[in-house]
Amino acid sequence: MARQRMRDVAVYLDGERVHTLRTLQVGLVQALFPKARLVFAARHPAEVVLANLMQPQGEPTLQLNLHTMEAAVRLYDEVMGLWHQMQPRLQLPVVVVRHEDVETTPEAALKAACAALGLAWAPELMDALPDLPANARPGLPTGRRTSARRGRYRDALQPYAATLAAHARRLGYAPD
Repeated sequence: MARQRMRDVAVYLDGERVHTLRTLQVGLVQALFPKARLVFAARHPAEVVLANLMQPQGEPTLQLNLHTMEAAVRLYDEVMGLWHQMQPRLQLPVVVVRHEDVETTPEAALKAACAALGLAWAPELMDALPDLPANARPGLPTGRRTSARRGRYRDALQPYAATLAAHARRLGYAPD
């Protein structure tokens, strides 16, 4: 596993990028790899939307769908709606890893993921994690940094609050 990115919402790590749209490929993953185990990297829905708007996406399809807050929320809502429909039909085990846990306590988060996947822990696995963003500090209380960013964009997110809150609750996050 090389340089895996644990950000946004994803059902598996592909060695380089993780995207919300990868969620749509879970059925194909199950068909091709019936003994696979899926890693679902959970993140607060508002954070996913903001990250998708602020961080350049490598795929042209994403660029076209992430040019406005409305478009980013609509894409997230559609993809996560499909995820919630597909998840009960999956026969593959799904391990949930929270983005905030990877940022604040990366070693503990990775150890927990390995245990859930039935993999042996080895300290060198930490090398597979991306460098933490400059504003992510191990030990910072979970969600404090990200909730501050959501707070700065609260007015822009307000028209989509009900949509994002529904997904937040389903993922185990407190709605804003």
